[in-house]
Amino acid sequence: MILMRKFLIAAAIAASFPVTAKAAPVKTTPTDDLNCAIWAAQVSGNSDDPEVANGFGLVMTWFIGRWEGATGKNFEDGMTPQYISSITPKMDQIGDACLTRMKDFGGRMSAWGNSLQESGH
Repeated sequence: MILMRKFLIAAAIAASFPVTAKAAPVKTTPTDDLNCAIWAAQVSGNSDDPEVANGFGLVMTWFIGRWEGATGKNFEDGMTPQYISSITPKMDQIGDACLTRMKDFGGRMSAWGNSLQESGH
C-alpha cells in the first residue's frame, strides 16, 4: 500500500509541474509501453480514490493502445500472469519511468491545448 501511495503522490506532483521547455523525446520500446500499462493497471486497481482509479485506467488504456499498435498483438498476449510476475520486482523503476512519460505527454497536451485556444479554436 505504501508503494501505491508513493505512485499516487508522485503522479499528482508530476502533473503539477509547469512545462518550461520542450524535452528531447524519450526513446521507448513496446516493452516499455506494456510495462507502463501493467503499472497503471496496478495503480488503478489499488486506489481507493475513484478519480485516481479512473485516471490511471485511462493511462493504462493509452499504454495498451501504444503496445498493440507497435506489436500488432492483443494486450492479453503480453499481459500474462507470468510476465506480470516477472516485472513486479522492478515496479518502482517502471513506475518512475512511466511517470516521466506521463508528465511529458501531459505537458505536450497542455501546450497543444493552449496553442489551439490562442489561435481561436
